[in-house]
Formats: sequence, structure tokens, C-alpha cells
Amino acid sequence: MPEIREELFRQVMKDFDWEVEEVVHAAGMMAATRATLGRVRQLTTRQAGFAKCIWFSTEAAGPQTQFLSARARLQRIAARLDLIRGDNKVPLVPLLTLECSEIHGCLIIVMEPVTPFSSGLPGIGRPTVAAELLRRFTPTRTQGGYWTHFDICPANTGLTSSGLPVLIDPESMYLLQGNSSEDVSCLAAKWVRAPERWFKDAQDALKEESFTEFGLHKHCYETLLLAAEVTLGQQANINPGDNSAEAWVLRWLASLTNPALEVWVPFWRETLVRAMDRHVRPDLEAIADRLDEIHRSIANSSLSPEGQSILEEQGYELQVPVALDDYARQMRADSLSEADLRCYLQALIEDGRSSNNASPWIEAALLSLCYLRERSTALDVVKEGVEAHPTNTTLRKWKEMIHLWVRESTHA
Repeated sequence: MPEIREELFRQVMKDFDWEVEEVVHAAGMMAATRATLGRVRQLTTRQAGFAKCIWFSTEAAGPQTQFLSARARLQRIAARLDLIRGDNKVPLVPLLTLECSEIHGCLIIVMEPVTPFSSGLPGIGRPTVAAELLRRFTPTRTQGGYWTHFDICPANTGLTSSGLPVLIDPESMYLLQGNSSEDVSCLAAKWVRAPERWFKDAQDALKEESFTEFGLHKHCYETLLLAAEVTLGQQANINPGDNSAEAWVLRWLASLTNPALEVWVPFWRETLVRAMDRHVRPDLEAIADRLDEIHRSIANSSLSPEGQSILEEQGYELQVPVALDDYARQMRADSLSEADLRCYLQALIEDGRSSNNASPWIEAALLSLCYLRERSTALDVVKEGVEAHPTNTTLRKWKEMIHLWVRESTHA
């Protein structure tokens, strides 16, 4: 059956002027049983894309599949996405093709390629990216109601080629209007990332037609948890058997003992615990401002007396930075010239070669890719890093990712 669907997927994509370059086998409820995914390329323009083909359910399917992949439900999703995609204030991944096809019996979504946040975790903490995603993911009113996403996590979010944070999983986008819950037809989400009571709260909200406020608060909380992961460079360590976020969030943060994170751990502990209180919806923009303020204080550190006082007022303490840390902070504050960046790169490579530490190679790859914007240099760096540290999973992920980007740019 999967092989037949893959061939059918290739034919469907060809009919819509897309060539399938690779079928992707992804984990997850939808991807595993009801959809076919693949990396595709437009036949005429050669533009790259990522396709998701969700098949209409048949009478032979189980009850859950019949519900989730029902023709009427997929038609509603297509209509909703068509409305949302026209609003440039909604941070949804650009949709290149959107079609609910009766002839082919499926909903076809082709998206602009995106680098998921999950592919960079564990990795370098990026507080400036976290602040930007907080601002972009703040739900606002658009045509048809408040836009919101019901399944925010590192795998369902990422960065476009231009560096913009976007929401990837389009079917989880909803428009919430007043107290109506008519548009919310499925409570599928990663509930293990949320406080223990929230699944029942969602069920109650649907019955009482008060889902809008619940949905907006859940969206904001999940955005904060994602921002914490991006800031810390660590994906939340969740025990699959423990669905109480009140407990595992604190255990996860307590496990992060790297001195470089000592400012951020108490910040996110306070912020996430407060966001679990459903009486007050988190103000994502205000939290982004606070995150930026702390980051600037760190970036200005040696520290300046003003920066030190800001952190002391908030109860944070900093280690005295070493030379490479000074470079790192100045780089993230965009205060290094190209010549300075190349000096920092050389210092990292020398540190990587003289020590038994993989971190300099990861930082050097980040510098080459994001600041010098030299993919070939980044690839050379991670290749040498992987040779020195063949079992380091983070370096190997970076090598695979950068190799893919280099290949994409070569074929573009």
C-alpha cells in the first residue's frame, strides 16, 4: 500500500507541474498513515518545494482516519488556508500550491522549503531568533478571526531561506472567531508539551463554546516553550510517560548546567511557569522585549556597569568572559566587522584543533553560515569537525544540513 501511494503521489505532483525528487518518511499521526510527503521541484521554474498530499479517507479506513481525512474536513482546511495565505501578517510558511482535488482524491499542499528548528537542536542558543519568533507568532485578528496554530513545536516551525521564523504544519492553523468552536474539528496536538489539565480544558471549552480564549492562550504558551528551546539551544527533555508539564519543565531546566546558560535558565523558568496560569494570557511582545534587553546586556559584557546593573536587578549573575566569549557576544550583537569575523573564525578553528571540544566547530559553522554567509566554508568547517569528533550527533546534523544547502545552491 505505501509503495502504491508513493507512485500515485508522483503522478499527482506531476499533474500539478511538480517533480518528486525524494519521498520523505516522517513520523507522526498524519504523516505515517494518511499522507505522503516529499521534496519536490517545479517542472518549469525548477523552484524547490516540500509537498504534503493528504488522501481522502475511504470506507475501509478506521473511524479515526475517516474523521481526520474526510473529504469535507480537508475541503474546510483548504478553504481556511486559502483565506490565511493571503494575509502577509500571518507567519505561515509560503504555500506554493494549495488544491483540494476531487479528481485525485487528496488535499495537496506544496510549501516553500524551510529549515525546522528541530534540525538545530541541540545546538547554539539563539536568543535574537527567539525574540523575533515571539513577535511574529503573536496571534492577531485577521479576516475570519484570530489566527492561531494548535501544534507549535520545533518540528512544526522553522526558518525560511531569508531567515524568517514561520509555522510549518498548515493543517494545524485555525481561525478563531468569538466563542465559536465550529472550525476546530480535531484536538490533535502534542499535549505532552502542555500542562496536565489542558486537554480536558480544551474538551470543556469546545462544549461550552469558549474555545477562542483557550486556543489563544495555548498558542502563546507553546510559542514561549519553543522560544525557550531556541534560546537555550536545547529541545525540551520530556519523559513520554509524564504528561505533567508542571513537573518536567522544572526538571528539564534544572538539568541544564552549562555556565553559558546560567542567565537564561532562571528567565525561562519564571516565564514558563507564569504562562501555565490560564487566568493571564502571556504578552509575547513584552517578553520578547525583555529577552532582547537581557541579550544586549550580555552582548555588551565585559560587562558595562549599566549592563551589569540591569542583570543584577533581575537577579542574574554572569561569569567573567574569556576572549572567545567576547567575540561570540559581539558577533551576536552584530558589532563585528567582516575582518573581525574572520579573525574569530580562525581562532575557533585553532581552538578546535588544539582541544578535544566539539563546540568551537559548531560555533565556526554557525559563523560561516549565518554571518559570513559562506556555505562552502561552513561545509569545510563541519567536515573537519566531524573528522575530529565522529560520534558528535550535533556536528553530524550540521554537516548533513549544510551539505544539503550546498547541493541546493549548486542546482538552483
